[in-house]
Amino acid sequence: MKIIKNTLNAFALIAIFAFFVAAQNTGEAVLVTEFGRTPCGDMIARQDYLFHELSKDPKAIGYAIIFSDADSLENARRVELTLNGQTEFRKFDDSKFRVVHAVGQFGLNVQFWIVPEGADLPPYEPVNWPLGTSRKPFIFNRSDGDVGPCPSGHQFKVYADILNSYPGSKGHVVLWTRTKRQFEKEKERVERDLVRKYSLGAGKIRYFYFRQRDNCPRWEYWVVPKRSKGQRK
Repeated sequence: MKIIKNTLNAFALIAIFAFFVAAQNTGEAVLVTEFGRTPCGDMIARQDYLFHELSKDPKAIGYAIIFSDADSLENARRVELTLNGQTEFRKFDDSKFRVVHAVGQFGLNVQFWIVPEGADLPPYEPVNWPLGTSRKPFIFNRSDGDVGPCPSGHQFKVYADILNSYPGSKGHVVLWTRTKRQFEKEKERVERDLVRKYSLGAGKIRYFYFRQRDNCPRWEYWVVPKRSKGQRK
């Protein structure tokens, strides 16, 4: 029975591969994979496979369509940050990979597509995710030294867009370094790559130093909205 089961699994994999190749040859958009909430390592493995398939067709574009309802928006943002961070980490041509936001009804759902040149885009209802809705401070992005399977990168452009969408908001940059000198060096890097590059106003960013207790430098980027009248501290 075990031999029969393994044989059936092998035939199933061959059938899936044959269907995928046939779909590519028709010039139509091909759904590569679809998933909901999943461990980061699994998502990145799927993205790596998508990149591998895209490398076979220089004119094809890869799409990550993130479907999300209001309750899943935070998880959807994390997926987008991770996918963009991995694209940069893998040094993959970002003009061949696009992340789009779509209206969802049942939580979080992500689809990876390959769209050959001239093919129609897969069906979805585009949506602009709201940026300036929270009234409480929240962590936009964080790192434990960008180690492990899923470094998301700093994502300064998105961070600047969110800060600018909150009138009167501040960005709190928390840095863990071994020494105050290293802190000042990291602070200058953030000033260069975030504040000056994206023209954030003077005083938009505040910096906080914590002594690093291990071998892993860390950072957190917070969004602190302006407190409305009557709002409790």
